[in-house]
Amino acid sequence: MDTQSTIALWSAITFFGNWKFIVALTLITMSVLWKKGRAREAFVFGASLFAAEVATLSLKFLAHHPRPLDALVPVEDPYSFPSGHSMIAVAFYGMFATFLFRAWPHMPWRRVAVFAVLASIILLVGVSRVVLGVHYPQDVLAGYAVGAFFWIIFYAISPRFSSSEKKKFN
Repeated sequence: MDTQSTIALWSAITFFGNWKFIVALTLITMSVLWKKGRAREAFVFGASLFAAEVATLSLKFLAHHPRPLDALVPVEDPYSFPSGHSMIAVAFYGMFATFLFRAWPHMPWRRVAVFAVLASIILLVGVSRVVLGVHYPQDVLAGYAVGAFFWIIFYAISPRFSSSEKKKFN
């Protein structure tokens, strides 16, 4: 595979952690929850992702850690720590998996499949950031940690905001 094909492949993978793409998915997810009578969960979902993004931007501002000099693609901001793509991937896909797991309590194969797909996306987004030369491995690991923190917070508080009348996502 030539360099341009490699860059195109990893850029396509990194798109799954792009904040614009995640915002669109978040709005769709929140709309579906709202229409299913789960407005409080929609709010918690959106608020958790917003808080995670604010935390990442704050950490980037505080750390002022420069990006690698050999980036293969253009970047939006000059700071690399933590990886926002990795953080938002863990936070969004983790929260989304939580909804699906709760909706499918007696469907272990669906749960395994969802976990495998979403975990692969999270892992590949992080790897793509390093391969494209826009992050150091520790940036990605820190992004995973920040994203996991907000996913855990969401997981802990979301049942308290669940609508009692509708528990199914489908």
